[in-house]
Amino acid sequence: MEQKVNYNQLYTSMHDFFRLKGSSIVVLTKAAVIEICKHAMDYDILIWRIESGIWHNPGYEPRDVIDSIYDPPVSKETAIDNNLMFIKNLKDEPPEYDVFTILITNYQGLPKEHLYDKYFEKHPNN
Repeated sequence: MEQKVNYNQLYTSMHDFFRLKGSSIVVLTKAAVIEICKHAMDYDILIWRIESGIWHNPGYEPRDVIDSIYDPPVSKETAIDNNLMFIKNLKDEPPEYDVFTILITNYQGLPKEHLYDKYFEKHPNN
């Protein structure tokens, strides 16, 4: 049974994000988003946008957006550089921006319905 996103919950792990198929709808900690960025290419993922905001426990107030400068399809090397750029930019975000949403896509431009396939192949019990 597929789990539903609780919009009043702050999620803390990469696994929560993927388990909930959470592109842009799961509110995450900075550590979780950095973990996703670090491992994105393990799953053929291009980070496309990160929105930062403030957590009101519960509730998310969006504040800033970091966009990719690339649209897929791109080379694997370009996708890696892009994803690492997001980590650097996240570290420069003001400390009061303590939560994030992330929008992902396949770096090769494959359809959205295949976005999570590689993750679930590597983590069948999640």
